Amino acid sequence: VEIDGIRDATMHAADIYPTILEYANVERPETFKGNDLHPLFGQSAKAFLQGDSELVRDTEQQPLCFEISGYKTVYKGDWKLKLGKAFNDNGEWVLINLKDDPTEKTDLSKMYPEKVKEMAQHWKDYSKSHGYIAPEGKMYVLDIGAEEFYRYKQD
Repeated sequence: VEIDGIRDATMHAADIYPTILEYANVERPETFKGNDLHPLFGQSAKAFLQGDSELVRDTEQQPLCFEISGYKTVYKGDWKLKLGKAFNDNGEWVLINLKDDPTEKTDLSKMYPEKVKEMAQHWKDYSKSHGYIAPEGKMYVLDIGAEEFYRYKQD
């Protein structure tokens, strides 16, 4: 891979595995030990890394949502919506324009409530489709077991 300057693109840690599979020219199996595997969350970055694409993910068309340790995040184009105690103590979403504020200092949620509503809906759709379980301070996987945890879908 030849590097030609700095290129700006959204990528997630989940994109590493599909990228390695594509470089290795290996297809991921659809089943493992008789169980159907869920589709990969990540997307290959090979085309981007080879200079054949300007994007790894088009977050404007397909917002990137994820959660880690109770912190929720949605990326859509230049916007980032985040929720968690490290961001504020009032339990409300924080809205950032990453193009204008890459250091994430200014919360624009009060100025753009419709953008917050739109992006929060993306989070709700993601959480329902991926079976997100709110942590509420504890790891539910320990209570219900890993097999049941990964089968769980919200109603």
